[in-house]
Amino acid sequence: MAEYASSRSRPNGRAAGRPVKRERFAEEVATELRDMILAGTLALGERIDQDAVAEAHGMSRLPVREALIALEQEGLVVNTPRRGAYVAQLTPEDVHDQYEVYGLVAGIAAARAAERLSAAEIADLRRAHEQFVKARGGAAQQRSNEEFHRIINRVAGSRLRSTLGLLARSLPSHHYMFDSEWAKLAQHHHEQVLVAIERRDPAKARAAMTEHLVASGHQAVVALTGKGFWSGPRAR
Repeated sequence: MAEYASSRSRPNGRAAGRPVKRERFAEEVATELRDMILAGTLALGERIDQDAVAEAHGMSRLPVREALIALEQEGLVVNTPRRGAYVAQLTPEDVHDQYEVYGLVAGIAAARAAERLSAAEIADLRRAHEQFVKARGGAAQQRSNEEFHRIINRVAGSRLRSTLGLLARSLPSHHYMFDSEWAKLAQHHHEQVLVAIERRDPAKARAAMTEHLVASGHQAVVALTGKGFWSGPRAR
């Protein structure tokens, strides 16, 4: 963690030391550390130097501790009394499990979409899928993928959407999304979900969405393994 200040990314371009409200800062730090963990910038088992994080942002340790508590609740960090915070020792099984749980919850949303989406919304879903197919990678494919899932999830109810958001935040999807193999498989699964929704078949929509995300979990593990994600500090 000694290299935190130099290695961390600043996606919003904010210079270190600029004051922000504590709540916003805690959320920002949690997002940044989450991205660094899932990208492998912070290795499994590595100690997170709270002082270095706070200094890099020009803030006190309190919002940093709040961020680490939030990440512990997501299973990404372990806070050890008198020893500090460490990146959790994630395993391939952990990633598979997380995607399976996410798939089960997303399957509920897809089933509800089959029952609740209007004809116009289903037409929008078809357009999002067609744009995904045409995009062939890059930001355009990312946008169409997000739109496809957004249309489905928006009829799920606020509490279910909140649960989906919590689960999605700690998925290492950026390691595999939008490469050619993932795109081909996602295209196939999206078509299955879409057809089930068009036919007003909630059971098939639910099964297809769950299958889609379980398969994505497998691809995440393959991608992470290829990048040496599971290697790193182990002893604490």
